Amino acid sequence: MQKKCGLELDELCLKGLARLPFYRVKDLIDDVLLGGRNRTGVSNPSRYLTLGVQKMVVGLGVEQGIAMEVAVGLGVVLNNDALDELASIPRRDSHAIIRELSKNSDARLEPMSFIQAEVERIRASMESKPFGM
Repeated sequence: MQKKCGLELDELCLKGLARLPFYRVKDLIDDVLLGGRNRTGVSNPSRYLTLGVQKMVVGLGVEQGIAMEVAVGLGVVLNNDALDELASIPRRDSHAIIRELSKNSDARLEPMSFIQAEVERIRASMESKPFGM
């Protein structure tokens, strides 16, 4: 996303954006590209986006809570970072990852690595699809 829109963002900003669902990140970046709240320009995009992320993140969101319920029901324990990763993709896909994690003993050894790899794969496939499909 960073290369496509031409913004140079710092690591803290990118980590914060990674915790949000794609549609929220897109809205925030579109807002920066349009010039911010007052449409007069944004002098520090990283700071603007980091503050926007902080306003949106308050504890576990709905998607994180739903993913946690599914995980607990299947006997899988996930930390907040894993729940954030799962919340950044469509619910159907995140539930499939949790189900796979519950069945795969190798994945349970390193659940965060497994989740990150699967989420990255799903994001890549989402980005490669044309709009409307």
